[in-house]
Amino acid sequence: MAFLQFLYASTAFIGLVSFMPQMLKLLKDSSGAESISIVTLALWVLTSNISLAYALVINGDMLFIFGATVFAVGNSTTLLLAVYNRYFKTAKAPSLRN
Repeated sequence: MAFLQFLYASTAFIGLVSFMPQMLKLLKDSSGAESISIVTLALWVLTSNISLAYALVINGDMLFIFGATVFAVGNSTTLLLAVYNRYFKTAKAPSLRN
């Protein structure tokens, strides 16, 4: 059982590490994150936050809470970076000329 607990806890760390390449690419991106689906990321944020709420309110298991928190934060950060790139970082000011 302890080995399975270790494996489950390691998924949170693996998940955290797996978000890093995407986040770094988004930080460097100058294309407006056109290849990133905002809708998909938003749905991942929704589902990971539902899992976090379940972990906090119903389950109470600290490993589950930890894992759900990592995925909720990772998904939310990735979504925010994509939205920032798409709508703020690379957005061009509207032209006053027609």
